[in-house]
Amino acid sequence: MYERIKARIYDIITPNETRPYAEQLFTIFITLLIALNVAAVILATVTSVAAKYGYYLNLFNTVSLVLFTAEYLLRVWSCTADPQYASPVSGRIKYIFSPLALLDLIAIVPFYAPFVTTADLRI
Repeated sequence: MYERIKARIYDIITPNETRPYAEQLFTIFITLLIALNVAAVILATVTSVAAKYGYYLNLFNTVSLVLFTAEYLLRVWSCTADPQYASPVSGRIKYIFSPLALLDLIAIVPFYAPFVTTADLRI
């Protein structure tokens, strides 16, 4: 049952040619969340908007990054359902260093960096 759940999660969060309903919904949700997050970051640079809605924009940004982190962790956890990454340790390491996984990691690390360092890694 554990492996079946992992395989289903992997199927839902990994783009593929067959697009059942759950996969389409997930893809639409993530794409919309990315677009809204970009809009929120842009709006936060407008002084008048930031003064009035800064708290809500930051809250939305934080919630988005937590969701992106959960998605990334689910991808790393479930990647072993793919024969290409089947090995529990080396498969996950191989997945983590794949181009799209590295891009996801680069996108979320700056959010968590202030918790472990004083360097500001936001761009």
